[in-house]
Amino acid sequence: MSFKNVLKITEALNEDIGKDIVRIDPEIIEGLKLKINDTLEIINPATYYRTAATLKEGRSEDRGNKEIKLDKYLRRNLGAPIGAKININKIDTEIAEEIIVSLMNKKDILENTQDLSKNYLDFVVIKDDILSFFQNNKRYDLLVEYFSPEGYAAKISQHTKFLITKSSHTEFMESLVIDAQEEDEEVRIIEKLRKVAELSSEIKIEMLRNILNMEEDIFKKKINEWEKEFDFKIIGDYIRFEHDSISKFIETLEDKFAEWTLVEKSSFSKKEPSNKFVSHRKISRIFKDETKLDANFLPDKLPHRDKEMAILFQLFLTLVTNPKSMSRQLLITGPKGSGKSSTIKMNIEILKNNALKRGNLIKTAFLSCRWENTSRKIIERTLKLINVKPPKRETSNQILFNFLIDSLKDLNTYLIVVLDDLSYLLDNSILLLCQKHSLEQDTSKFLSLIGIVIDLESADHLELDKTQLQRNIVKFSHYSKNQFFDIIKYRVKLSLKENIISDRLMTIIASVAFDTKDLNYGLGVLWRACRIAESMNLPSVSYECFSLANREIDPFLTKHLIKLLDPTELVILLTFVKILKESEDNKIIMQKFYHRCNLEHQYLAIVPSYNNDFTDFLIKLMEFKWGGVITIQGNEKNKTYMAIDRQSLAQLEENFILQLIELKLPYKLRRSLYSKY
Repeated sequence: MSFKNVLKITEALNEDIGKDIVRIDPEIIEGLKLKINDTLEIINPATYYRTAATLKEGRSEDRGNKEIKLDKYLRRNLGAPIGAKININKIDTEIAEEIIVSLMNKKDILENTQDLSKNYLDFVVIKDDILSFFQNNKRYDLLVEYFSPEGYAAKISQHTKFLITKSSHTEFMESLVIDAQEEDEEVRIIEKLRKVAELSSEIKIEMLRNILNMEEDIFKKKINEWEKEFDFKIIGDYIRFEHDSISKFIETLEDKFAEWTLVEKSSFSKKEPSNKFVSHRKISRIFKDETKLDANFLPDKLPHRDKEMAILFQLFLTLVTNPKSMSRQLLITGPKGSGKSSTIKMNIEILKNNALKRGNLIKTAFLSCRWENTSRKIIERTLKLINVKPPKRETSNQILFNFLIDSLKDLNTYLIVVLDDLSYLLDNSILLLCQKHSLEQDTSKFLSLIGIVIDLESADHLELDKTQLQRNIVKFSHYSKNQFFDIIKYRVKLSLKENIISDRLMTIIASVAFDTKDLNYGLGVLWRACRIAESMNLPSVSYECFSLANREIDPFLTKHLIKLLDPTELVILLTFVKILKESEDNKIIMQKFYHRCNLEHQYLAIVPSYNNDFTDFLIKLMEFKWGGVITIQGNEKNKTYMAIDRQSLAQLEENFILQLIELKLPYKLRRSLYSKY
């Protein structure tokens, strides 16, 4: 019997809630050779969110049910409801010496951190985990930013020290991308540093380098000088400024920029700056504008979503000419990464622009129910977005909603509220209130509601059949492989310089996106591959860059990549797998491997594409290197060796590779292949 690591989520036992432990089917524990108190990585394949927890003994009555018991806190970190399917892997951890966390609510102030290590004793954390902490009858949500010693996961002990930063580094990123015109760049650098100083006394080292736009090697040399001069400390990946040292740092930088500007004016030409901050400015050889690979970027057009755009525009057409005559409730369903949010945003922008030409003002509140997960939070957040202060006294949702409608009436503004990740909403009060507003007779309408959800089942608890949302549903389907390629190619054109990436590599990335059914995943792999190419000072993105980027998420040579190999590459791969089974040595002499590959080709009656020429074979091998399977090593006793990545090939079987070879061979050769194996 084979044991897969795919399990269905069920509710945790009452005594396990808040203890960072999981229990799974005992049959799975035995089949995967797990032990009690092992650390498990838990992965939600639908969102690629991950978390970690400690394995405890499964109950005998759960044997054979293929289920995992997760409490609400672990499910929140995964972004997965009860009933969802997840994957598990055993991982190693180290005891955390220090953990840096940020308060997710900027208004919160948590002075005492002494109880954190006691409260989370023996918890396992990974970066971006959320920890809920209760102090003085108040709940604080903490985002894990960094821990040392650095690794994939860390275990909290009584000696682990917690440090609190005032704002998440991800929030800084919105203001740290330098896209200014060259003459305004110095001013914007100063503004960004001041913004950081207002938010926190800590900043990630890589962010400071991005702000100053400096080459990595120059920055590394300078950071040590600045540490002494400006009285800050380097803690892991972060810089912590002491007292008013960040103000001193900014003032010095501002003076240097002013000095540089005077030199420029006197010489009528822009000279290379001589100060220690901005010399050796980094000019990307890969990116034209990397922000256009971001999942939240809204391009000028959305390939292959014309049909959905037309349907949405038709449904809301009345808003252009007479917005206050209707209140629409609409539900958008479709898989993750299928363009739902982008299509809605673009459609609303078109509606707003057309309405404005006719003197009608339409505003948008685009909210995520992951964060605004109650009706009250949604109404309060919406009021804030239209710059209206909510009533100070405690009121019901009904009164607060009426206050929102009255405020829109006073502003003579129509509002479209978009609720993304609707399945995370805990109550349906806001849905019923919007429905009541739309059904009111002889009154002007000021609000429409759009909900976005992956499928109806995930929002069963909201009883959508009792609301108007389920009467108007627009369904989004998966993109096809060719459609993914068109979208990837369009984004490449917007974001990268010419001749940076080949069509074949774009086809592979499109294949990755198609297999995961997620455009955002494909764009993420593309962005990471470009970043890797830039860090290696390569003139273009190679297969190896793509492999390294993809392996950050999937550590194995995945089957969808293997399917793209030609017969010769498959025979080379087959030879690798056979060698691993025959020997425990990860090294092999290149010349011996060449002869072994020739023998495999002869045995399978396949003519190799390198024509039995050793030089051509080496070229083919270097092309194959993108799969992360081998690394060519220097001469050893006048012989060239190559190292095989055993982990990448550990899960591959000869039969699988042979089946692929058979499919790619001419019909006449297939029978001979079967007769040999």
